[in-house]
Amino acid sequence: MSLVRRMGREPGDIWQEGRDLCYRALRVDPEDAYTYAHLAQLHWRQALYQYERGQDPLANLQEARSAAETAVPLRPDQVIGYEVLGDVYEVLGTYLNLWGLDPRPAFEKAPQNYQKALQLSPSAAYHNMVGMMYGNLLDYELERGRRPLDLLRQAVEAFQKALRIDAILALAAAWLARAEWDLRRGQPPTTALSETRTVLRAGLKHRVHDFRIHQAWGRVALLEGRWQARTGRVPDAAWDEALQHFRAALAQNPNDADTYRFIAETYRHIAEYPAAPGRDPTEARRQGTAAVEKALALCPDPPTARTL
Repeated sequence: MSLVRRMGREPGDIWQEGRDLCYRALRVDPEDAYTYAHLAQLHWRQALYQYERGQDPLANLQEARSAAETAVPLRPDQVIGYEVLGDVYEVLGTYLNLWGLDPRPAFEKAPQNYQKALQLSPSAAYHNMVGMMYGNLLDYELERGRRPLDLLRQAVEAFQKALRIDAILALAAAWLARAEWDLRRGQPPTTALSETRTVLRAGLKHRVHDFRIHQAWGRVALLEGRWQARTGRVPDAAWDEALQHFRAALAQNPNDADTYRFIAETYRHIAEYPAAPGRDPTEARRQGTAAVEKALALCPDPPTARTL
């Protein structure tokens, strides 16, 4: 599927173009689970884009859920279907909570799907997502004067399992997830980002050649830039820092598709917010397109977002 055109185009047009390609592929092979997974991701990403801009994401969340639920029985050994379902329910719960509606059914379904992903691909990141969802449920109950100790226990157990796999990356992923959660709710993610930097700084002392440490640091700077852009500040220094760490990650692992995807995402934001004098959005789009092409060449299948 040609995703390289997404740079420099209206997001809605690009997502629709991608979906059209998926539907054409499904006419050739109506039981291709990978295509349904691509389709689910396209709808989910547009829903997240809409949510972050105060728009209604419900229609795209429903389409993403439908496509992912079609992909799962076609390839029950494919982790991405369960991951997208978890992501869909996480955004849905956040959206419902924002509008004062009951988010519990969505927040309960999210960890169920992340746990299914865990069965196929054990990772600290999935354990962290399970813990975050139980934490969201815990916050909801505590705000209403209830003390659900079972939710606290489940959240703690999930985080402990992540720590046993990789303590540094597990802690970094947990704080990054918290920062993302704060950003989606319109709250400052600065505390969570500061904690992530503290963890990663300790990791660099002992694992200076671990590309995942630099990749995570780049994600911190990218998220910080998103927050600065949203609050009317110039985000260029943060995005420059993100690119610096992503390039350091590539120097240690030049064949990691996810790092190229993060680079592409950074350039997309730079193209949307050309704040610094002399910043050329056309060059940012070109660099982003090159990064997407490289990512697709390395890994044409649907990527998972759980790289930590």
